[in-house]
Amino acid sequence: MVVVVGKIWKIMLERGYGFIVTEPPRDDVFFHASALRNARLAELREGDQVQFTMTSFKGRYRAVDVRKLDDKGECDADTVGDA
Repeated sequence: MVVVVGKIWKIMLERGYGFIVTEPPRDDVFFHASALRNARLAELREGDQVQFTMTSFKGRYRAVDVRKLDDKGECDADTVGDA
């Protein structure tokens, strides 16, 4: 598992998940609303910067422990988010 920084590029609010693109770009990384640690899915916007742990699940990338970063690139206190 690797800790990575990326940006939200697509949010599927009605389905409870979204996708992150890593910096520098590589494959899209799936995340579920239950993986959010300091924001709710409805609070995220496309382009928001996040830090997360990238794992592999069934041959695809998946993000866990997703934390929204502020303008300084820092995380706020952890609070488990939900959709």
